[in-house]
Amino acid sequence: MTAFAINEKPRECGECTLCCKVLGIKTDELQKAKDTWCDFAQKKCGCSIYHARPTVCREFECLWLRGQFGGIELRPDKIHGVVTPTTDGSNWVIHEDHGYPGHARQALMPIIKAWLAQKQSNYVIVVTGTKRSYLGHPDTFAKLQGTVDELTGMRDVKVVRTIGE
Repeated sequence: MTAFAINEKPRECGECTLCCKVLGIKTDELQKAKDTWCDFAQKKCGCSIYHARPTVCREFECLWLRGQFGGIELRPDKIHGVVTPTTDGSNWVIHEDHGYPGHARQALMPIIKAWLAQKQSNYVIVVTGTKRSYLGHPDTFAKLQGTVDELTGMRDVKVVRTIGE
């Protein structure tokens, strides 16, 4: 799934807490709507219950944290977007901060283009607020119809087809 070599050095979130805002969580341990700050998040500081945080938070790693692309300049809080794998683990979902629509997509466009060029079946779904955009080959988009909800782990979000950009 990597577009580029995985970083050898482990990364840390540092001041980034954007996943605590843009991702929706519905587990027994934590209920949080997408695009709202988690009650335990401390912007630019981390989690106020870090050592006792829910399992879903302990196990989460965005693709930047995994070292799959870019340097500090592409950390989620810098680009206003968190990149995760699709639920099948084979493609990307960019969860943009709805206050900065298009910002993450623009910052990542060189990497997105390289990812899409690797093979025709690669694609990226960009989630901004209640809209989703698809970046990839039209034939792959046609095959995805009806499965986008499952691949992004989201429901009730309008799909807006976007090729290229």
